[in-house]
Amino acid sequence: MVRNVLIKAQKTWCDWGAHPRLCADAEQVLAEVLNNVVKHAYAGRSDGAVVLDHRLATGGLHFDVQDNGQPMPNGAIPMVDSVEIGEELEGLPEGGFGWFLIQQMTKELRYRRSGDCNILQFCVPAQE
Repeated sequence: MVRNVLIKAQKTWCDWGAHPRLCADAEQVLAEVLNNVVKHAYAGRSDGAVVLDHRLATGGLHFDVQDNGQPMPNGAIPMVDSVEIGEELEGLPEGGFGWFLIQQMTKELRYRRSGDCNILQFCVPAQE
């Protein structure tokens, strides 16, 4: 499901004339966001839906992602200042980098819960 959404979104951004670097960054961020929704908000459920609103505007690609899954822990985006990776590549964890990556690659990152709906908003900025 996530892969198909990313392919369709990527085509849309290209059709809008977004710079290829912006498209690549946005795809990486959106993949992390959608995988988090599937893995955490809809953990163990197969009936979840995601509403994606995206637009190309001044400064980059702007997103609103909505789902009706579980709320974020503590009702807030997990804030990650850094990720400890160590020196051994073989010992790297498979996950745990998502929120750090999202925070580093976006601006205007906001989360709120409205009724049974999670709403995540962010902008993937165009490179200067």
